[in-house]
Amino acid sequence: MTSRRELTQTNDRRGIDLLRSLLAAELLTSSNTSISSQQREIWMVSPWITDFVILDNRFGAWGCLNVYWAKREIYFSELMGQFVLTGGTLNVVMNNDAMNKPFGDYMRRLSINNDIKGNARIGIIDNKNFHPKGMLSNNFFLRGSRNTTKQGFMFNQELVELDVDKNSISDARVKFTGSYGDCLS
Repeated sequence: MTSRRELTQTNDRRGIDLLRSLLAAELLTSSNTSISSQQREIWMVSPWITDFVILDNRFGAWGCLNVYWAKREIYFSELMGQFVLTGGTLNVVMNNDAMNKPFGDYMRRLSINNDIKGNARIGIIDNKNFHPKGMLSNNFFLRGSRNTTKQGFMFNQELVELDVDKNSISDARVKFTGSYGDCLS
């Protein structure tokens, strides 16, 4: 099994840098025709999901991900939206907390746009005890104690495990689909 465990400290940029790198690689993968024929899918399971700056594009360094992005900071919702706009399926599972509403609403608006190639499916778990956390793609499984929030990725001390083993990814996809697939809309 190929995995890496990483403990990020308060005010440590490694957590956000890891997430930025993984998601940018997912977007760049979509331009490779041999890989893009496979259905690209990301599962994002977290009790709380909020928006935060993930890319500093003020000098245009991230223009390869979206040539229409202005030279400005890019938010997490925009990066995930770009994944959907380029044909990926995003499965978001979160609790019914009001702080999740802006992110969920943004993804819902994207999924009803007739011009997009992908699909954003949102699942709301109405349970105060819902607490799993993980992000899963065809290429990685990121799990640990971190919520998908600015606080979780930039300030809190969190334990994160990155797993790139194909068997582990496949097993996690089966578990996520079995546990949360029915709640997605």
